[in-house]
Amino acid sequence: MAVAPGITGHGAVGNGAPGDAPDNFSTEKTVDASGNGRNYSGNQFTVDGLNITSNILLGTANLTPNPDSIQEMAVQTNTFSVENGRGSSVQIAITTKSGSNQYHGTGSYFFTDQHLWARTEFTPTTGYEPFKKNDLAGTFGGPIIKNHTFFFASVEDLRAQVSQATQVHVVESPEFVAFAKQAYANSIGTKLLTQYPLFSVVTTGVNQTAQQAFGSACGTPSAGNIPCDLPVSDNARFKPSPFRNALQYNFRVDQSFSKDRLYFSMYRTNLDTENIAIRQGFHDVGNNNTKAYQAAYTHIFNTNLLNDFSYGQIRVQGSSGESGGIPFHVPDIGIDGGQEGINGPWGPATFIQNNYNWRDVVTLLEIWIRVLERGRRRALCGTLLSTAFPVCNSVDSCSGSTPGREWRQL
Repeated sequence: MAVAPGITGHGAVGNGAPGDAPDNFSTEKTVDASGNGRNYSGNQFTVDGLNITSNILLGTANLTPNPDSIQEMAVQTNTFSVENGRGSSVQIAITTKSGSNQYHGTGSYFFTDQHLWARTEFTPTTGYEPFKKNDLAGTFGGPIIKNHTFFFASVEDLRAQVSQATQVHVVESPEFVAFAKQAYANSIGTKLLTQYPLFSVVTTGVNQTAQQAFGSACGTPSAGNIPCDLPVSDNARFKPSPFRNALQYNFRVDQSFSKDRLYFSMYRTNLDTENIAIRQGFHDVGNNNTKAYQAAYTHIFNTNLLNDFSYGQIRVQGSSGESGGIPFHVPDIGIDGGQEGINGPWGPATFIQNNYNWRDVVTLLEIWIRVLERGRRRALCGTLLSTAFPVCNSVDSCSGSTPGREWRQL
């Protein structure tokens, strides 16, 4: 998309919205692509005519269909239709696949991990931190009743483990916790450090001893008789490897009659993102999901008149802090000296966004044959009910009659 004429930007990027990543499972997909002098907040996305653009985070897509379910994608920067006048930057129109009279399907599996990536000059010996990605996808479609009823379905499953940057923290030392259990066994601080210990940290050295923290007070009753050489805090590395699991599937049915056409499709995306806390008991799995439904009915009255009606809706929902067992009764607690405190994830909270689309378009086509008195050239002109001027495939003007021309309606 970013390489299309008239567009600047880097395309799909990660971390542009909550739960976002450079894949098609994000429920708020940020696309760094701009046109017409606007930034990406003016972008608009449609799937089979259904507007899937977020009403909250402008220019982001609430649904990203998996590639195997897409028939074609049109990227427009200056050929806007009136019905899509909301988008002022880039308009992306996606058409999904349908079934046919022949059964057909596809399948794919993608796997990668740290061992399959070539090292660079920045990782000559250590290599990459552990990560992995398993992506399994498949499609199948065909006739239910030949020449009349068709179906198409697709599914894509993601099972991934993400490698995150190492975080450096100042944490309480094991020696200090052991001293607190002995000297202050019934204190609130000791209970909190005992019930919610550190998780997945690697100590790299002593940050402060009691002598550095308390000065001359160490070893005296005013400091609880803490030994002066006792490590109070350590420097530690915290490197979580959370999972990112997702499932997306869609189903489409087309029904053709002699003068009517029915269409129904649905998409469902479910994304689970693990948030690993530095303290046990505060882990959370955030969920984001999208549900999109659309139906359309087209009726042909005659060769010149037809009606097209469609209705669609898309619902986006996300949650944080709703995993069971998180001790939200414990307030956020900070510790002096820059040490890691005790706090949980954001929440519990949820957000919901609904987007409803409906339209009814009546098209009337009137056709005339225009015969020129001189010569043998004939031109065909047509006028659409929704346009103010005739549409013509001739270089001659159709805006009005001129001497020597004859108009005959078919």
